[in-house]
Amino acid sequence: MNYREINAKRIMRKSIGFLCLTVFFTTATVVSVLSLPMGKKTITVVKEEEITIKGRVTDEKGNPVSGAKLITKDKHLSTKTDAAGVFELDKVPVKSILYVSGTGFLNQEFKVNKSNKYYRIELKSK
Repeated sequence: MNYREINAKRIMRKSIGFLCLTVFFTTATVVSVLSLPMGKKTITVVKEEEITIKGRVTDEKGNPVSGAKLITKDKHLSTKTDAAGVFELDKVPVKSILYVSGTGFLNQEFKVNKSNKYYRIELKSK
């Protein structure tokens, strides 16, 4: 059982009390209880928007950084750049924080947004 399941079960118990539910989550699923009027129990499951992001990681001189690691803050998604510094990461929830690191470079982080699906990331030397 992971952190999301525990919190969801706690929310469900408080919201609907006696009903027994089984809830399954992926990394991009959010449960929100919108309204619980007497006599009607309403639970809405909302799936966050996911996008595919692509990009290229370079050093300060524009040279590709091979093997740079990209990982989401929640650590559920990760990838590495290829020899040309290119990466692709699927099913990234919008508004995720992405960490970028490479040997000999300062780490960087940025927020994934819906309007930008291609990232040019320049890592600075240590």
